[in-house]
Amino acid sequence: MRASSGFTVQCCVCRRVRDARGKFRQAQILPGARVSHTYCPDCYDEATGEIPVRNDRARIRRFRRFVRKRRGYHHFMSEA
Repeated sequence: MRASSGFTVQCCVCRRVRDARGKFRQAQILPGARVSHTYCPDCYDEATGEIPVRNDRARIRRFRRFVRKRRGYHHFMSEA
């Protein structure tokens, strides 16, 4: 199986290969083929389901604090 760009796209978890229609199925990869890795839809859903959802408010507060700390530096650089 080869993609139009010359790469064979393979799932990094289950090793299924994406065909020309974008469907993942079991197939052998020829030796010497250029391979690009990704997640198939099934493995992606399984992998992202394990990631805990972070509190967005806390993340935004941390980002704002980071920007405030850096703000003095940026104002100093813009005056030069």
